[in-house]
This record gives sequence, structure tokens and C-alpha cells, in this order.
Amino acid sequence: MTLLIKKSFLEQGYPGGVAGFLATHHAREYEHLVRYISMSSGEIRQVLDGLIAVGVDINQACAIADFIIGPVASCPGIDFYTTSMPDAKWPLWEARLLVPDKKKWRESQGCPQQREPEQPREVAAMSVQSAAAYFESLHKVKEAVISRFPHLVVNIMNSVFQYETIAIGKGAPKVEVGCRRTCVRHPKPFEDDGTLSSECRALLIDGVKECVQKSGFRMCIVWGEDACSYVEKSGEVIECAERPRGGFSLVPDPRAFKSQQAPDGTGEQK
Repeated sequence: MTLLIKKSFLEQGYPGGVAGFLATHHAREYEHLVRYISMSSGEIRQVLDGLIAVGVDINQACAIADFIIGPVASCPGIDFYTTSMPDAKWPLWEARLLVPDKKKWRESQGCPQQREPEQPREVAAMSVQSAAAYFESLHKVKEAVISRFPHLVVNIMNSVFQYETIAIGKGAPKVEVGCRRTCVRHPKPFEDDGTLSSECRALLIDGVKECVQKSGFRMCIVWGEDACSYVEKSGEVIECAERPRGGFSLVPDPRAFKSQQAPDGTGEQK
């Protein structure tokens, strides 16, 4: 189970931001989440403007809390609660990981679980498709779509990497590569089947290539599970099936980014 907390919310509610949140909520229970929170804050701040927290488990079930109305949907293992006074101008919803109660779980197998009337409405899980549909219903998300793929990996130093989500939207052709947020606009960004159009793909590669030549940082566009475009400082683009290793870590596997172009020019690693 992974818990994502909106960074701007942490900065407002807790001195020290993420560190303050962890100190307030027993760091030992949350220390394994620091990495994901820090790497995902840009995406959360960009997409979920009105939301406070999102929880995602290993099966991609989502728990979402709206800043005003509270829990929209939750999944097992994550609970939302508020400590706001009834007359407060803004409610203060927070998310917490639930410690599994094996005794209650065994009892629940024998009889259906009864919900309290005051309990927030919830569902057992929210699929990736349902979560995407919810995000699409938000006004600000209609201009750009952010998904798992493609995403950008920036090799800042030999062992320091930065992962950036890519927002793809309709508009005049342009590419903006910023700090943990990359934006692509194209008149027709997607094909009829929902895949990224070849023109938009080429535009993104050119934009990243220009950024690499200006910044000097090597970058990799991860198109899917087995499709990557490594952009070298020289401007060369190497197509490779192997993704940068290291997950969401800032200090990933040192063997990452060791793509070598094969003699036949395929870019496949040996």
C-alpha cells in the first residue's frame, strides 16, 4: 500500500512539509512512503488541485478524498478522517493507513460487515479506469491527460535520477520540460485508438532533444513497458526496449542508463 499526500497541503498544514507530516504521524509507519511522496508531488499538485490525498495499493485500487466534500472513494487499507469543527470554513480531511485487524477480518468472514450511518460513502476499490474517469470529470484535467506512460527520466548525475510525468493535451504544438512536470501540446495528440500520434511523438522527442542539449542532462522517454527513447547529450536518439532501472528511487541501480547502440543500429542492449 502506498499513500500519496498532496505536497502543497503538507506545506500548509505541517511545518517542514513532508518531514513534518512524518514526524507528526509516527515516521516509522510512513518512512517507506517518503520516496514516493517526494517523487509524485509534482503530479499531484498539477492534476489533483482540489484533492488532498490519494492512496494507491499494489493492485492500483485508489482512495480519493476531495478537499471540500471529503472521501470520494476508498479502498481497503486506507481511511480518511477529519478533525475540523462543524462551523469551519474549510474541512480538513486527512488520510491514514489502517493496521489490519486479523481478528475482525476473521469475524467478518462469518457475517456481513455493517456500516455506520455517518460513515463516508465508500467503495471496495476504484479501478484504474474508474479513477481515470473521475479525473476526466474534473474541469482542469480536460485540458491535459497524465498517465503512467509516457514519462520522462532525467539523469542529473551519475547516480541521481528524476522522474517526470508528461501531460499531453490538445493545442498549438509545443513542448515544455520543467522541474518534474513536462507538458506537450499538439493539434492531434492521439490517434483514433487512443495511442499517441506519430506527430506528437516526434514533437516530444524533438523537445526533449532540445532540452538535453541546453541542460546537458541525459534523458529517456519511457513510452511503455518495453519501449524507450534515450536522448544523448550529442543529440543522438537511441531506441531501446530496456527501461531505466531503479523504480522511483533518486539513487537507482547504477547500471541504469547503460544503453549501448548495437552495431546494427537497433539500439538494443547486449
